Amino acid sequence: MKYNMQDKATIAFGGSYGGMLAAWMRMKYPHVIQGSLAASAPVLLFKGANKIDLAGGFGKIASDNFNVTGLANDTCYLGMKDAFKRIITKKNDTTFIGNVADSFKTCDRVESEANVTALTDLVRNGFFYMAMTDYPYDSSFLEPMPGYPINVSC
Repeated sequence: MKYNMQDKATIAFGGSYGGMLAAWMRMKYPHVIQGSLAASAPVLLFKGANKIDLAGGFGKIASDNFNVTGLANDTCYLGMKDAFKRIITKKNDTTFIGNVADSFKTCDRVESEANVTALTDLVRNGFFYMAMTDYPYDSSFLEPMPGYPINVSC
């Protein structure tokens, strides 16, 4: 079947990973794809990409999702921020880090700076997953999440 599309624009659409593909396709084949819409597509945030500051950009947007009231005194948001700051600044305090590890019921002892970094990265990623899947209904495509997981966790 012939469509006779030589003079028609081609637009790529995608969300999340599909959005990244839509954007990259437009960049790689501008003579074929005249435009693209990339929704929720962290185009520069992938393994091997340029160093991206997780505290800014994506990290800030994801963290702001936990600031439910939007006010500077939001208990959940400030509590999370304080907890991360304490864990990072007290990473060499073995008693404190031991208590943190006990709270998270880690399988192995958290004894080194690398272990503390690994623990904070895992916790951070859990919060990122909640921010990315903060739907009003249950979902399970990344991890099983209840509807509005941020509200449930806070």
